[in-house]
Amino acid sequence: MPASVAAGRLPVPTFRQLHNAYTRLTLNESGFKSRSDQEGIFRAILHGGGGRNHGRRARRGTGYGLDYTKLMARMARHSSRTFPRDSKFLVVLTPEKRARKNRLRTYQNDWTSTFKLDCSRPAGWKESVSKSWHGYEKRCALLVESTREVLQGKNVAHCDGPITTWGSKDDRHRQGGALDSDWHETQCDRPPQVEGDPPMEECAELRAKRWTDEEANRRLLNSTNCARNYFFSWLTIDEPEKTAMVIE
Repeated sequence: MPASVAAGRLPVPTFRQLHNAYTRLTLNESGFKSRSDQEGIFRAILHGGGGRNHGRRARRGTGYGLDYTKLMARMARHSSRTFPRDSKFLVVLTPEKRARKNRLRTYQNDWTSTFKLDCSRPAGWKESVSKSWHGYEKRCALLVESTREVLQGKNVAHCDGPITTWGSKDDRHRQGGALDSDWHETQCDRPPQVEGDPPMEECAELRAKRWTDEEANRRLLNSTNCARNYFFSWLTIDEPEKTAMVIE
């Protein structure tokens, strides 16, 4: 069910609920630190929530919209596993797709659906498998503040163009290659933000090596300025105003 259709029959979330859902999504997609990913993902959600067809709808000028319900529906459509299994927003998926997505939920990616903004240990976090949650509390607090700033337009975006969707290295080849010449890769890396961040010109190299080079992956995961994801747009899409952000 398209988000535009489902939005008419879904509850209107509060800013806190929107903030929580957006933080779960960015945590699942990029971990605790990368502000570049946080900004890029939000801009993709504004454009329609990701995916090839969603990009076409945005290109046709259906508008980005700052309606909280539509934004929640778009996030649920793109990453349903970051929503609780009983979330009303999962109606945006067909019953068949929802069942398939639930079967694909694993511990590694399902715990984010129980994440809360107070940074208490998520109900799905199993310390017998992962590290103690206590070691993540400080990073969690910084993440919550950072995602709030993105939603409120306080973080200046550094992406060099509009964004329709995001993905992995494989998505880069599928979307930016011969299958669809309308796709264009957008860079969202930022200048170094804290001590230890790599120079911005090294971000692309680290991203390309992350699955084959342990040191490159470590540097990428520990940076705040390099995006983990690849970001894409349609060549003809219009860029929304930079001030068009969600305000509490």
